[in-house]
Amino acid sequence: MRYHRITYLLPFLSAGGLFLMLSLTDPLSAGPAGMLLVFFLIYLFCASMLFIFLHVGLRLVSKLINKYSKLTVKEWQIGVRKSYYIASVLAFGPVLLLAMQSVGQLQLRDIILTVAFLMIAIFYVIKRS
Repeated sequence: MRYHRITYLLPFLSAGGLFLMLSLTDPLSAGPAGMLLVFFLIYLFCASMLFIFLHVGLRLVSKLINKYSKLTVKEWQIGVRKSYYIASVLAFGPVLLLAMQSVGQLQLRDIILTVAFLMIAIFYVIKRS
């Protein structure tokens, strides 16, 4: 069995778990472990959605451009490992911004620094893999 196929099911599982966590528990009664679980589920949802977009979406978009356009575009395809790495790095951005917002520390400079950090991390991942 290919393990990347499990990733196609993860957005539904993590969204369902997040919905149950947010609707059945109180943030005060959940404690630190509950809050960590919320951040983990958000990360899991973002990472799996970005993986699906990178792995399937880019190939589909390039095929559609070639089919309905006069332009000939090389078929874009990213491998499973590289798309997983890029999705893992990109999924950390929303979680980081949400964590800063939850403690009241989110400002414009923090958003700019987060975007710069993600760009450097993605550049590193692309060069190393």
